[in-house]
Amino acid sequence: MATEAHVIDPNQYQSDEELTTTECAAAAKVDRRTIVAWIHRGELVATRRPGARGPYRIRWQNLYDVLHTPVVPKEKS
Repeated sequence: MATEAHVIDPNQYQSDEELTTTECAAAAKVDRRTIVAWIHRGELVATRRPGARGPYRIRWQNLYDVLHTPVVPKEKS
C-alpha cells in the first residue's frame, strides 16, 4: 500500500493515539472511503465506538504500519 503519497511523519501523533477515519485519511492523503475500505478488507485494524466521533477508531501506529509495509504484487494465475 505504501506509495510516495502515503509517506507520513512517524512523529505526527503518539503511537497509541486513536484517530477517526477522517483524521487517518488526512494523514495518509487518501479519501476517507479508502480508509474504510482498508478496514473492511482487514488491512487496517480499527475498533468500533458508536457515537464517538464516528464509528471507527484507528491507532496511529496501526495506520503507520499499514502505510509503511511494502506491497508484494500477487502472482497472476
